[in-house]
Amino acid sequence: MKKSVCITILLCVIAMVGVACGNKPATESGGSSASGREMNSGVDGTDKKAEQVNNQTEEIVVYLVDSQVTELKQSKAEINYTNDIDKYEKAFKALQSNSHSDLVSLWNKIELNAMKFHEGVLVIDVHIPDEARLGSSGELLALDALKETMFQFKEINNLDLLIDGKALESFMGHSELEHPISRNQ
Repeated sequence: MKKSVCITILLCVIAMVGVACGNKPATESGGSSASGREMNSGVDGTDKKAEQVNNQTEEIVVYLVDSQVTELKQSKAEINYTNDIDKYEKAFKALQSNSHSDLVSLWNKIELNAMKFHEGVLVIDVHIPDEARLGSSGELLALDALKETMFQFKEINNLDLLIDGKALESFMGHSELEHPISRNQ
């Protein structure tokens, strides 16, 4: 009887040790260790450092109009980005900014649907709500502001401006819209 009680106790101890070891996180070498969490947090820190290395800051020129909406004016903006498409999206957001008291953005009410860049062509898909529509001179200035702002990036050779995913003949109904708009136009 003593023998069977000892065997039962031994089996219970082995089972408890097995369960306790199974709950520890595994290390990269495959063993169990309580310091496995510390090793994983080191890997996370490395990813954050790599992300910070990819994060770049650049001062760009954004084109806005004067308060009478008669001519384009340059304004400097600082953008932080991680890749080219992020850079172009941040430049577009800067173009939409109305943070200057004496300058006006003609793009502030226009919504960006999507943006993609491939082989020198930047495709910008926007939605134009009714309150964002401009007259013919405002429309021309808005297009010029977009071209001047985006063509400052040397890798962009052409812009293709889509409205709700469609290549329309006109931006807001007044002036002709080329598909794509070339840097040389």
